[in-house]
Amino acid sequence: MSEAEEKELNDLLQDERNEELFLAVLTELMLDASEHEPYNPARWQPVQERILRSDAGTPVVPLRRSWWKWTAAAVAAAILAVGAWQLLATREVMPPAGTAMEGRYKNDVPPGGNRASLTLANGSVITLDDAKDGVLAQQGNAKVTKLQNGQLAYAATDKKAPVAWNKLSTPRGGQYRVMLPDGTAVWLNAASTLNFPTSFEDDERIVELSGEAYFEVAKNSSQPFVVKTSDSMNIRVTGTHFNVMAYPGEKTANVTLLEGAVKVNGHQLSPGEQAVQAGGRVQVGPADTEHAVAWKNGYFSFSNADIHAVMKELERWYDISVAYEANVSHLRFGGGMQRSLPLSSVLRILEKNQVKFRIDGRKITVLQ
Repeated sequence: MSEAEEKELNDLLQDERNEELFLAVLTELMLDASEHEPYNPARWQPVQERILRSDAGTPVVPLRRSWWKWTAAAVAAAILAVGAWQLLATREVMPPAGTAMEGRYKNDVPPGGNRASLTLANGSVITLDDAKDGVLAQQGNAKVTKLQNGQLAYAATDKKAPVAWNKLSTPRGGQYRVMLPDGTAVWLNAASTLNFPTSFEDDERIVELSGEAYFEVAKNSSQPFVVKTSDSMNIRVTGTHFNVMAYPGEKTANVTLLEGAVKVNGHQLSPGEQAVQAGGRVQVGPADTEHAVAWKNGYFSFSNADIHAVMKELERWYDISVAYEANVSHLRFGGGMQRSLPLSSVLRILEKNQVKFRIDGRKITVLQ
Protein backbone atom coordinates (compact mmCIF):
# COMPACT_ATOMS: atom_id res chain seq x y z
CA MET A 1 0.00 0.00 0.00
CA SER A 2 0.97 3.57 -0.53
CA GLU A 3 1.16 5.86 2.49
CA ALA A 4 -2.19 7.43 1.57
CA GLU A 5 -3.85 4.02 1.16
CA GLU A 6 -2.49 2.85 4.48
CA LYS A 7 -3.90 5.94 6.20
CA GLU A 8 -7.28 5.39 4.53
CA LEU A 9 -7.35 1.75 5.69
CA ASN A 10 -6.43 2.71 9.26
CA ASP A 11 -9.21 5.31 9.32
CA LEU A 12 -11.72 2.67 8.19
CA LEU A 13 -10.51 0.24 10.83
CA GLN A 14 -11.09 2.81 13.57
CA ASP A 15 -14.84 2.52 12.93
CA GLU A 16 -16.37 -0.58 14.56
CA ARG A 17 -19.32 -0.37 12.16
CA ASN A 18 -16.97 -1.85 9.54
CA GLU A 19 -16.32 -5.00 11.58
CA GLU A 20 -18.86 -7.22 9.78
CA LEU A 21 -17.58 -6.21 6.33
CA PHE A 22 -13.95 -6.64 7.44
CA LEU A 23 -14.76 -10.10 8.81
CA ALA A 24 -16.49 -11.24 5.61
CA VAL A 25 -13.74 -9.91 3.32
CA LEU A 26 -10.95 -11.41 5.41
CA THR A 27 -12.67 -14.79 5.60
CA GLU A 28 -13.25 -14.82 1.84
CA LEU A 29 -9.63 -13.83 1.17
CA MET A 30 -8.20 -16.55 3.41
CA LEU A 31 -10.33 -19.27 1.81
CA ASP A 32 -10.27 -18.12 -1.82
CA ALA A 33 -7.98 -20.26 -3.93
CA SER A 34 -9.28 -18.99 -7.29
CA GLU A 35 -7.37 -15.69 -7.23
CA HIS A 36 -4.74 -16.49 -4.62
CA GLU A 37 -2.62 -19.46 -3.69
CA PRO A 38 -4.52 -22.40 -2.13
CA TYR A 39 -5.15 -22.47 1.60
CA ASN A 40 -1.94 -23.35 3.41
CA PRO A 41 -2.02 -23.87 7.22
CA ALA A 42 1.77 -23.42 7.44
CA ARG A 43 1.39 -19.94 5.91
CA TRP A 44 -1.52 -18.76 8.06
CA GLN A 45 -0.20 -19.99 11.41
CA PRO A 46 2.55 -17.31 11.50
CA VAL A 47 -0.05 -14.71 10.47
CA GLN A 48 -2.20 -15.60 13.45
CA GLU A 49 0.80 -15.48 15.77
CA ARG A 50 1.92 -12.07 14.45
CA ILE A 51 -1.56 -10.64 14.96
CA LEU A 52 -1.66 -11.84 18.54
CA ARG A 53 1.89 -10.68 19.27
CA SER A 54 1.11 -7.21 17.94
CA ASP A 55 -1.26 -6.60 20.84
CA ALA A 56 0.92 -8.22 23.52
CA GLY A 57 0.97 -6.18 26.68
CA THR A 58 -2.23 -4.23 26.00
CA PRO A 59 -4.63 -3.80 28.95
CA VAL A 60 -7.30 -6.43 29.66
CA VAL A 61 -9.96 -3.88 28.73
CA PRO A 62 -9.82 -3.93 24.91
CA LEU A 63 -8.90 -0.72 23.14
CA ARG A 64 -11.25 0.51 20.44
CA ARG A 65 -8.37 0.96 18.02
CA SER A 66 -7.50 -2.76 18.13
CA TRP A 67 -10.88 -4.46 17.62
CA TRP A 68 -9.89 -5.46 14.09
CA LYS A 69 -6.70 -7.17 15.28
CA TRP A 70 -8.68 -9.52 17.52
CA THR A 71 -11.24 -10.07 14.78
CA ALA A 72 -8.42 -10.97 12.41
CA ALA A 73 -6.89 -13.28 15.01
CA ALA A 74 -10.25 -14.98 15.49
CA VAL A 75 -10.64 -15.46 11.74
CA ALA A 76 -7.12 -16.85 11.46
CA ALA A 77 -7.75 -19.27 14.31
CA ALA A 78 -11.08 -20.31 12.84
CA ILE A 79 -9.64 -20.87 9.37
CA LEU A 80 -6.87 -23.00 10.83
CA ALA A 81 -9.55 -25.11 12.49
CA VAL A 82 -11.73 -25.16 9.39
CA GLY A 83 -8.91 -26.32 7.16
CA ALA A 84 -10.84 -24.70 4.30
CA TRP A 85 -13.82 -26.84 5.30
CA GLN A 86 -12.06 -29.97 4.15
CA LEU A 87 -14.35 -32.76 3.06
CA LEU A 88 -13.90 -35.63 5.48
CA ALA A 89 -15.72 -38.27 3.45
CA THR A 90 -14.69 -39.55 0.02
CA ARG A 91 -15.27 -36.84 -2.55
CA GLU A 92 -17.53 -37.56 -5.48
CA VAL A 93 -17.12 -35.76 -8.81
CA MET A 94 -20.00 -33.38 -9.48
CA PRO A 95 -20.76 -31.34 -12.59
CA PRO A 96 -20.04 -27.60 -12.32
CA ALA A 97 -22.91 -25.34 -11.32
CA GLY A 98 -24.54 -23.71 -14.32
CA THR A 99 -25.81 -20.61 -12.50
CA ALA A 100 -23.62 -17.68 -11.57
CA MET A 101 -23.28 -16.91 -7.86
CA GLU A 102 -24.74 -13.44 -8.34
CA GLY A 103 -27.91 -14.99 -9.76
CA ARG A 104 -28.23 -17.47 -6.92
CA TYR A 105 -27.77 -15.07 -4.00
CA LYS A 106 -30.78 -12.79 -3.64
CA ASN A 107 -31.94 -10.94 -0.53
CA ASP A 108 -29.16 -11.95 1.86
CA VAL A 109 -30.13 -13.00 5.39
CA PRO A 110 -28.48 -11.34 8.42
CA PRO A 111 -27.31 -13.42 11.39
CA GLY A 112 -29.42 -13.94 14.50
CA GLY A 113 -29.10 -11.76 17.57
CA ASN A 114 -30.36 -11.05 21.07
CA ARG A 115 -34.08 -11.72 20.68
CA ALA A 116 -36.45 -13.35 23.13
CA SER A 117 -39.84 -13.09 24.82
CA LEU A 118 -40.65 -13.39 28.52
CA THR A 119 -43.98 -14.91 29.60
CA LEU A 120 -44.98 -13.80 33.08
CA ALA A 121 -46.97 -15.81 35.64
CA ASN A 122 -50.25 -14.13 34.61
CA GLY A 123 -49.74 -15.10 30.97
CA SER A 124 -48.73 -11.66 29.69
CA VAL A 125 -45.80 -11.59 27.27
CA ILE A 126 -42.95 -9.06 27.09
CA THR A 127 -40.98 -8.87 23.83
CA LEU A 128 -37.50 -8.28 25.17
CA ASP A 129 -35.92 -6.96 21.97
CA ASP A 130 -38.45 -4.10 22.02
CA ALA A 131 -38.43 -3.46 25.78
CA LYS A 132 -36.27 -0.68 27.22
CA ASP A 133 -33.47 -1.46 29.66
CA GLY A 134 -34.54 -1.31 33.30
CA VAL A 135 -37.10 -2.92 35.61
CA LEU A 136 -39.75 -4.81 33.64
CA ALA A 137 -41.92 -6.42 36.31
CA GLN A 138 -42.27 -7.72 39.86
CA GLN A 139 -42.74 -11.48 39.84
CA GLY A 140 -43.30 -13.23 43.16
CA ASN A 141 -40.61 -11.86 45.45
CA ALA A 142 -38.23 -11.09 42.57
CA LYS A 143 -37.61 -7.93 40.56
CA VAL A 144 -37.15 -8.57 36.83
CA THR A 145 -34.67 -6.26 35.09
CA LYS A 146 -33.57 -6.06 31.49
CA LEU A 147 -29.85 -5.31 31.33
CA GLN A 148 -27.76 -4.30 28.34
CA ASN A 149 -26.66 -6.63 25.53
CA GLY A 150 -29.34 -9.30 25.68
CA GLN A 151 -29.43 -10.05 29.39
CA LEU A 152 -32.22 -10.50 31.91
CA ALA A 153 -31.75 -10.60 35.69
CA TYR A 154 -33.91 -11.73 38.61
CA ALA A 155 -33.11 -10.23 42.03
CA ALA A 156 -34.82 -11.15 45.29
CA THR A 157 -36.67 -8.43 47.17
CA ASP A 158 -38.09 -8.22 50.70
CA LYS A 159 -41.60 -8.65 49.36
CA LYS A 160 -43.37 -11.81 50.52
CA ALA A 161 -45.34 -13.46 47.72
CA PRO A 162 -46.14 -16.93 46.36
CA VAL A 163 -43.57 -18.46 44.01
CA ALA A 164 -44.39 -17.67 40.38
CA TRP A 165 -43.13 -19.39 37.23
CA ASN A 166 -41.81 -17.48 34.22
CA LYS A 167 -40.86 -18.65 30.72
CA LEU A 168 -38.01 -17.26 28.62
CA SER A 169 -38.30 -18.18 24.93
CA THR A 170 -35.95 -17.48 22.03
CA PRO A 171 -37.24 -17.66 18.45
CA ARG A 172 -35.29 -19.04 15.52
CA GLY A 173 -32.59 -16.46 14.97
CA GLY A 174 -32.53 -15.47 18.64
CA GLN A 175 -30.41 -15.97 21.75
CA TYR A 176 -30.57 -14.57 25.28
CA ARG A 177 -29.00 -14.74 28.73
CA VAL A 178 -30.77 -14.79 32.09
CA MET A 179 -29.50 -14.55 35.66
CA LEU A 180 -31.78 -16.66 37.84
CA PRO A 181 -32.71 -15.57 41.39
CA ASP A 182 -30.07 -17.87 42.96
CA GLY A 183 -27.25 -16.35 40.86
CA THR A 184 -27.19 -19.12 38.24
CA ALA A 185 -26.39 -17.80 34.75
CA VAL A 186 -28.08 -19.40 31.72
CA TRP A 187 -27.31 -18.75 28.05
CA LEU A 188 -30.24 -19.78 25.83
CA ASN A 189 -29.60 -20.74 22.20
CA ALA A 190 -32.01 -20.20 19.29
CA ALA A 191 -35.46 -21.85 19.29
CA SER A 192 -35.24 -22.72 22.99
CA THR A 193 -37.43 -22.31 26.07
CA LEU A 194 -36.54 -22.17 29.77
CA ASN A 195 -39.23 -22.44 32.46
CA PHE A 196 -38.12 -21.39 35.95
CA PRO A 197 -39.52 -20.18 39.29
CA THR A 198 -39.01 -16.62 40.50
CA SER A 199 -37.48 -17.99 43.71
CA PHE A 200 -36.10 -21.36 44.79
CA GLU A 201 -37.80 -22.33 48.05
CA ASP A 202 -38.00 -26.14 47.78
CA ASP A 203 -35.35 -28.75 48.51
CA GLU A 204 -34.30 -28.63 44.85
CA ARG A 205 -33.82 -25.79 42.36
CA ILE A 206 -35.80 -27.13 39.40
CA VAL A 207 -35.94 -25.62 35.89
CA GLU A 208 -37.32 -27.03 32.63
CA LEU A 209 -35.56 -26.77 29.26
CA SER A 210 -36.54 -27.38 25.66
CA GLY A 211 -33.77 -26.68 23.13
CA GLU A 212 -30.20 -25.77 24.05
CA ALA A 213 -28.66 -23.87 26.95
CA TYR A 214 -25.36 -23.40 28.74
CA PHE A 215 -25.51 -23.27 32.56
CA GLU A 216 -23.15 -21.81 35.13
CA VAL A 217 -24.86 -22.98 38.30
CA ALA A 218 -24.40 -21.10 41.57
CA LYS A 219 -23.03 -23.51 44.18
CA ASN A 220 -25.38 -24.67 46.93
CA SER A 221 -24.68 -28.19 48.18
CA SER A 222 -27.80 -28.20 50.35
CA GLN A 223 -30.11 -27.37 47.43
CA PRO A 224 -29.26 -29.31 44.24
CA PHE A 225 -29.98 -27.71 40.87
CA VAL A 226 -32.08 -29.90 38.54
CA VAL A 227 -32.65 -29.44 34.79
CA LYS A 228 -35.53 -31.39 33.29
CA THR A 229 -35.80 -31.66 29.51
CA SER A 230 -38.73 -32.40 27.23
CA ASP A 231 -37.19 -35.78 26.33
CA SER A 232 -37.11 -36.97 29.96
CA MET A 233 -33.48 -36.21 30.76
CA ASN A 234 -32.91 -35.34 34.41
CA ILE A 235 -29.69 -33.44 35.12
CA ARG A 236 -28.74 -32.96 38.76
CA VAL A 237 -25.90 -30.72 40.04
CA THR A 238 -24.91 -28.60 43.02
CA GLY A 239 -22.65 -26.08 41.26
CA THR A 240 -21.01 -26.56 37.87
CA HIS A 241 -20.68 -25.47 34.21
CA PHE A 242 -22.34 -27.60 31.53
CA ASN A 243 -24.16 -27.49 28.19
CA VAL A 244 -27.48 -29.18 27.42
CA MET A 245 -28.67 -29.82 23.85
CA ALA A 246 -32.20 -31.24 23.84
CA TYR A 247 -34.11 -29.99 20.81
CA PRO A 248 -37.44 -31.71 20.13
CA GLY A 249 -37.28 -33.88 17.02
CA GLU A 250 -33.52 -34.49 17.19
CA LYS A 251 -32.35 -38.12 17.24
CA THR A 252 -30.14 -37.52 20.29
CA ALA A 253 -29.87 -35.21 23.27
CA ASN A 254 -26.65 -34.57 25.13
CA VAL A 255 -25.13 -33.03 28.23
CA THR A 256 -21.50 -31.86 28.11
CA LEU A 257 -19.67 -31.13 31.35
CA LEU A 258 -16.97 -28.45 31.48
CA GLU A 259 -16.49 -28.01 35.22
CA GLY A 260 -17.70 -29.70 38.41
CA ALA A 261 -19.86 -32.82 38.37
CA VAL A 262 -23.34 -33.74 37.14
CA LYS A 263 -25.60 -36.77 37.13
CA VAL A 264 -27.69 -37.46 34.02
CA ASN A 265 -30.46 -39.98 34.68
CA GLY A 266 -28.22 -41.43 37.38
CA HIS A 267 -25.04 -41.51 35.25
CA GLN A 268 -22.14 -39.59 36.81
CA LEU A 269 -20.09 -37.30 34.54
CA SER A 270 -16.62 -35.88 35.10
CA PRO A 271 -15.27 -32.72 33.40
CA GLY A 272 -14.60 -33.35 29.71
CA GLU A 273 -17.28 -36.02 29.41
CA GLN A 274 -20.62 -36.06 27.59
CA ALA A 275 -23.82 -38.01 28.20
CA VAL A 276 -25.73 -38.84 25.01
CA GLN A 277 -29.32 -40.03 25.18
CA ALA A 278 -30.81 -41.91 22.23
CA GLY A 279 -33.86 -44.12 22.31
CA GLY A 280 -34.18 -43.71 26.06
CA ARG A 281 -30.66 -45.00 26.75
CA VAL A 282 -27.80 -42.86 28.07
CA GLN A 283 -24.14 -43.43 27.19
CA VAL A 284 -21.21 -41.53 28.70
CA GLY A 285 -17.94 -40.85 26.86
CA PRO A 286 -15.24 -38.25 26.13
CA ALA A 287 -16.43 -34.89 24.79
CA ASP A 288 -15.08 -32.07 22.66
CA THR A 289 -16.04 -29.30 25.07
CA GLU A 290 -15.02 -26.45 22.73
CA HIS A 291 -17.28 -27.90 20.06
CA ALA A 292 -20.18 -28.23 22.50
CA VAL A 293 -20.12 -24.58 23.62
CA ALA A 294 -19.01 -23.01 20.32
CA TRP A 295 -22.49 -21.51 19.83
CA LYS A 296 -22.22 -19.66 23.17
CA ASN A 297 -18.83 -18.27 22.14
CA GLY A 298 -20.15 -17.02 18.79
CA TYR A 299 -19.12 -19.84 16.45
CA PHE A 300 -20.57 -22.65 14.42
CA SER A 301 -18.61 -25.85 15.00
CA PHE A 302 -19.03 -29.12 13.11
CA SER A 303 -17.21 -32.41 13.38
CA ASN A 304 -17.82 -34.87 10.53
CA ALA A 305 -21.35 -33.46 10.22
CA ASP A 306 -23.51 -34.26 7.21
CA ILE A 307 -25.12 -31.50 5.17
CA HIS A 308 -28.51 -32.01 6.85
CA ALA A 309 -27.04 -31.44 10.33
CA VAL A 310 -25.22 -28.33 9.11
CA MET A 311 -28.30 -26.87 7.46
CA LYS A 312 -30.50 -27.62 10.48
CA GLU A 313 -28.23 -25.49 12.64
CA LEU A 314 -28.27 -22.72 10.04
CA GLU A 315 -32.08 -22.95 9.95
CA ARG A 316 -32.29 -22.23 13.66
CA TRP A 317 -29.78 -19.35 13.67
CA TYR A 318 -30.80 -17.56 10.46
CA ASP A 319 -34.53 -18.41 10.66
CA ILE A 320 -34.58 -19.94 7.20
CA SER A 321 -36.19 -22.92 5.48
CA VAL A 322 -34.10 -25.37 3.46
CA ALA A 323 -35.05 -27.39 0.40
CA TYR A 324 -32.92 -29.91 -1.48
CA GLU A 325 -32.71 -30.23 -5.28
CA ALA A 326 -29.74 -32.59 -5.06
CA ASN A 327 -28.79 -35.62 -3.01
CA VAL A 328 -25.65 -34.47 -1.22
CA SER A 329 -26.07 -36.48 1.98
CA HIS A 330 -22.63 -38.05 1.41
CA LEU A 331 -20.89 -34.73 2.13
CA ARG A 332 -19.24 -34.32 5.52
CA PHE A 333 -18.00 -31.06 7.05
CA GLY A 334 -15.61 -30.26 9.87
CA GLY A 335 -14.49 -26.94 11.30
CA GLY A 336 -15.96 -23.67 12.48
CA MET A 337 -16.86 -20.12 11.51
CA GLN A 338 -18.35 -17.02 13.12
CA ARG A 339 -22.09 -16.86 13.76
CA SER A 340 -21.88 -13.10 13.15
CA LEU A 341 -21.45 -13.62 9.39
CA PRO A 342 -24.34 -12.95 7.01
CA LEU A 343 -25.78 -16.13 5.53
CA SER A 344 -24.21 -15.59 2.10
CA SER A 345 -20.71 -15.60 3.62
CA VAL A 346 -21.40 -18.88 5.43
CA LEU A 347 -22.75 -20.51 2.28
CA ARG A 348 -19.78 -19.31 0.23
CA ILE A 349 -17.48 -21.07 2.68
CA LEU A 350 -19.53 -24.27 2.44
CA GLU A 351 -19.43 -24.01 -1.34
CA LYS A 352 -15.70 -24.73 -1.24
CA ASN A 353 -16.76 -28.37 -0.98
CA GLN A 354 -18.71 -29.31 -4.10
CA VAL A 355 -22.12 -28.02 -3.08
CA LYS A 356 -24.04 -24.95 -4.27
CA PHE A 357 -26.88 -22.93 -2.77
CA ARG A 358 -29.56 -20.56 -3.94
CA ILE A 359 -30.80 -17.81 -1.58
CA ASP A 360 -34.24 -16.40 -2.22
CA GLY A 361 -35.28 -14.44 0.84
CA ARG A 362 -35.40 -16.91 3.72
CA LYS A 363 -35.70 -19.94 1.48
CA ILE A 364 -32.41 -21.72 0.80
CA THR A 365 -32.13 -24.41 -1.86
CA VAL A 366 -29.26 -26.91 -1.88
CA LEU A 367 -28.08 -27.46 -5.46
CA GLN A 368 -25.63 -29.84 -7.13
